[in-house]
Amino acid sequence: MLYVTIQGYDMKQEVENLLHTFYKKNDIVFIPENQEEELEIKEPRIDILSVYLDEMQGRFVYTVAFAHDVDPGGDIPWATKSDEAMPDTQASMIKSCKHEIKLAIYDLISVALGVSNPWGILVGMRPVKLVHDMLDKGYSEDIVGLKLRDLYRVSDMKIELALQIAMTERPFIETAKTDPLSLYICIPFCPSKCLYCSFPSNAIDKKHHLVEPYLKALFKEIEDVTQMIRKSGQTVDCVYIGGGTPTALSENQFERLLAHVDAHVGRETLAEYTVEAGRPDSITEAKLECMKRYGVDRICINPQTMNNETFKIIGRNHDSTDVKSVYKLAKSIGFKTINMDLIVGLPGEDLSSIENTMTALGQFNPESVTLHTLAVKRSSKLNEAKNAIRLTENEQITQMMDDAMAALYAMDMQPYYMYRQKRILANLENVGFSKPGHESIYNMRIMEERHPIVALGAGASSKLIDMQTQKFERQANIKGVEAYIERVDEMIEKKRNYFEHI
Repeated sequence: MLYVTIQGYDMKQEVENLLHTFYKKNDIVFIPENQEEELEIKEPRIDILSVYLDEMQGRFVYTVAFAHDVDPGGDIPWATKSDEAMPDTQASMIKSCKHEIKLAIYDLISVALGVSNPWGILVGMRPVKLVHDMLDKGYSEDIVGLKLRDLYRVSDMKIELALQIAMTERPFIETAKTDPLSLYICIPFCPSKCLYCSFPSNAIDKKHHLVEPYLKALFKEIEDVTQMIRKSGQTVDCVYIGGGTPTALSENQFERLLAHVDAHVGRETLAEYTVEAGRPDSITEAKLECMKRYGVDRICINPQTMNNETFKIIGRNHDSTDVKSVYKLAKSIGFKTINMDLIVGLPGEDLSSIENTMTALGQFNPESVTLHTLAVKRSSKLNEAKNAIRLTENEQITQMMDDAMAALYAMDMQPYYMYRQKRILANLENVGFSKPGHESIYNMRIMEERHPIVALGAGASSKLIDMQTQKFERQANIKGVEAYIERVDEMIEKKRNYFEHI
């Protein structure tokens, strides 16, 4: 158990996010300021973290103290670190002080516990985006590596990974500009809701009556927004249809969707057209032929694992044989790129499980693989059942991730994009691998936020450029399918306001 006191300035969120990389959430107790003496601690051995900040004449003075595995009734052997922050402005002073405090906490706890986090203090921050920012300022790769190590405590292995991905991405991503655009279209329906999923998806057997009215509303948004794009003199060079599972639609509905996109977006300017076929139990030969006919050149078949027992646990209605059949069929139709998603750390899986999955994947020989570390999202069934499900221990999941990456390197793939999430196991990451020439332009753009993405459909989130500040702003569509159907005109008008002012 860890007890935490913070005095002088509210930075509970930053401290808590960092502490979650060392401790389980339920093992952290924050004591309200000035109530330390009133708390009765009954545990025989505890850890205590104390953070004290004092603002004095244009500077912050801080002290961080940590005591590990102490007896509350005896003397407390504190390890402490103190310093001060004195930058030019109040805002930068607070930011600098928070950074220094996080470093102090990390250093004290990692030494006391004898553990280190692969990404150091980087929580809620995209490492590769940080690398690009430093490269843009003219820093060499060596200097970027030193800064990641010294300022953020990132491990050498993760520094190498972040730099490798950044250098792969740089020819593909440009500085922020408004033309051309990427277009994301959300189909928030699935054959069933997977255990780990937090995306806006609805089981289609229960919500089938909403599909037609949803498509009617979505088609209106596609038509009106693409008209705005053309009127503004811009073009779309990337289309990504995701969800949910787009192929959960019937063959007729699915073809109407692609036909509508084709009629209002066209293909002449497209550099990449992706559809998340996703679940093998939703894919048919007719849907694959339809995608090929309408110019889709990149599809995703996402088994997440190749272990049949795991499919049952996570709520999938198919097995590994179905994955193999669908992949073979898609390959015969001739798509340029087939991506396969995997999740490391699914309940019940161990080192032998990931070995079985990677062996099966080697037989497929896909052009692209996205390797996820399991994250326990707040809105997932997994989070609701987390007390009843034993999650993989950090040490083992780290080894599983290392083994999976080694297998992908052996398949002549290289990492080309990466992102990290809160509540991700072992403080690890999600990495996209591909063979040369099969990198997803859309994936790189959405992660590095250097290119506007216009998103359509329920729960879809646009990333648009504020032309005055050149900063990205998030513009989210309403999540609920019923609400989206009723309020689609509001979603359209929000985008109209953007296009009229760029």
